[in-house]
Amino acid sequence: MRIKHLIILIASLLILLPGLVLAESQIEIVQSKEVFEPGDTVEIGTLIKNTTDISLYYLIEEVILPPMGVGGGVFPVLSDLTLEPGESAVVSKATFFVSSTQPAGEYTYKVRVNSKVDAYEGESKFIITGTLKTFENFYVKSCLDKDCQKITTTFTLKNSPVYLKAFGTEGATLFGKLNLPDGSSRNLKFKNNIAKIKLKKLGKYSAEITAKKQGYQDYTFYVEFDVVEKLPQIVDLSGICNLNGVCDDGENYQNCPQDCAYGESSTKTKEEKKLRKKFILIAGFLILFLIVCVVAIILVLRRKHKDSIES
Repeated sequence: MRIKHLIILIASLLILLPGLVLAESQIEIVQSKEVFEPGDTVEIGTLIKNTTDISLYYLIEEVILPPMGVGGGVFPVLSDLTLEPGESAVVSKATFFVSSTQPAGEYTYKVRVNSKVDAYEGESKFIITGTLKTFENFYVKSCLDKDCQKITTTFTLKNSPVYLKAFGTEGATLFGKLNLPDGSSRNLKFKNNIAKIKLKKLGKYSAEITAKKQGYQDYTFYVEFDVVEKLPQIVDLSGICNLNGVCDDGENYQNCPQDCAYGESSTKTKEEKKLRKKFILIAGFLILFLIVCVVAIILVLRRKHKDSIES
């Protein structure tokens, strides 16, 4: 009889068990299409439908990964919502207009949805094509020589001619304008990515160099340089400060604060410095002598005091 009751109980549990387990929500990624071109609007997101019989709170994490080699940060977007039984909603991370300069390639949309009954992860890919590339490493330097081994931004009239050299052009055609110190300007001609400039006036020069290439977005780089009457002298102070604790010849507070006090410089004569060293040495011996005398006096007084007590 007991066995019969046990069998009936197990059968009842097997019948009721599916109803005790909560069903999962209906979750799927939706997007307008797979390939986008300039002028299109990318629309991609996640459809969530609460197919259970209880109210559910959802936490959603979305991210779009750019094509390989495309720089820029990747930042997940967090959102949340609550759906009653039978309700649905579309959570959209990607809704943006494809411009002519949007980096081309394959993008990946990833989403993670969590609720009391859900632990969903999914991804979908879409492609952007037909957009313009960009000059990623284009720049211009001002140089003393045609090979641009001597790069500088300060010249004299004696350095004329000087050169502007473009790097990272990727075969582009270069157009340039040179702005002169008097406010006038003239066009620059580039040959093998190099423009030669004859200097005639002192002052600040600036140049605007634009790279143009089919399939690429135009890119303009700005460079400035000065033409002065005389180049400033550069003094190497690396060997002046000898770190010996004395403000020696050539040392001062500015170039050797380790040896020279504020306002102190090496204008003292060598004889004065020798006297200073002797004074420091003598003062040290005197201080040591005084310390020894004080200690000796204390010991003598203690001895006398002890003898007087014993007698």
